[in-house]
Formats: sequence, C-alpha cells, structure tokens
Amino acid sequence: MCGRTRIAHCAGFAELDGGAQQTYAGSISISAQGPHTVAFWSVDNAGNTEAPKTLAVNIDTIAPVVTTTPAVVAA
Repeated sequence: MCGRTRIAHCAGFAELDGGAQQTYAGSISISAQGPHTVAFWSVDNAGNTEAPKTLAVNIDTIAPVVTTTPAVVAA
C-alpha cells in the first residue's frame, strides 16, 4: 500500500468481509469469531487503482476442551 511502496500521493482502502469500503488508517479491527476476508488496495494521485489483494483471517477465541475416558484394564 502507500507507505510500503513509498508513493508520495496515494490513498489506501480496505473492505472487511465484502462490507463497506473504508480508508486504511493504520489498522483494521476484527473481533467477531470465525473466518474473515480482508481486501485491500491503493489508488495513486493520478487515479490508478491497483488490483485488490486479499487476506484470509480466522478469529478463534474459544479454548479447546479435552475429555478422556479411563481405560479399563482386565485383571
């Protein structure tokens, strides 16, 4: 995006899960459980828009649960 490519006059944009376009301002907050897709791209001062790139993110805040059954040993 703009900062990484060192283009002097451009704007970065992002969408979360196909939602509304938002101007990229340094971070994107994702808190909902489950899989998400972030799309991001930039537009330079001349109006040239790069092809969107995507990133798959999975939020998993549920701790795993492990259960066991004791083995029965015949005597």
